[in-house]
Amino acid sequence: MYGDQYDPSHDYEHIQRVVKYTHELYLAEKKVGHVNPGTNITTMYLGAMMHDVGETKYLEKGRTQEEVVVEKMLECGATPKLANDVATIAVNVSFTREITATDRTRIHAIIEHHPELAFVQDADRLDALGPSGQARCFVYGGANPRRRQQTIHTSIQLHHKRFQYYVPLMKTRSGRVRAEQKWAWMEHHRQEWHEDTDVSTVL
Repeated sequence: MYGDQYDPSHDYEHIQRVVKYTHELYLAEKKVGHVNPGTNITTMYLGAMMHDVGETKYLEKGRTQEEVVVEKMLECGATPKLANDVATIAVNVSFTREITATDRTRIHAIIEHHPELAFVQDADRLDALGPSGQARCFVYGGANPRRRQQTIHTSIQLHHKRFQYYVPLMKTRSGRVRAEQKWAWMEHHRQEWHEDTDVSTVL
C-alpha cells in the first residue's frame, strides 16, 4: 500500500492495526464463549492482512477486488478455497457495500458462512474511529482529488455522515464496547474542533 497512487490512510501501518484489533477482538470474544466454532483463525488473520488489497478506492480499472485478492493469495501458495475465503472477507469488509445493499440482512448471511468477517470488519471500523481514525480521515482528505476541493471541515462533518453509524453496525460485543469508547473521543474532539474553528465573533 505504498506508492504514488496510495496514501498513508490505507498503508501498512493501518493493516498492522487491523490485524492487532482482529486478534484482540477474537481473544475477547473467545474468553466469553462468543466465537463461532466454525471460525478459521488462519482465514481470519489473512483476511485482516488482505482486506485493503485491491480496495475500490485504489483499484485498477477493469479489475475487481476479489480478482486481485485471489490472484495474490494463489501467488503466495494458498489453496483455491483459502484464496476465495479470504477474498470474500476482503470484499465484504466495506461499510459502503453494507449500507447500500438492497438486502440489509445479506452481511449477516455472509458472516454465518464466514464468521471470520465479523472480527475483521469490526477491526477495520475500530481503526476508522478515535484518534487514529480521525488522523486517517484528514490524511485521505488531503490525498483524494475530490476531497481536496472541499473544506477541511469535511473530515469532521463525516462524523455524522458516516462514522456515527459504525457503533450500531459492530458485529461483536467487544467491538461495540471499544467503538463506543472511540466514538466518545470523537464527540469530544468534535466539540473542541468547533470551538477552535468558530470565527463568528470576528467574521
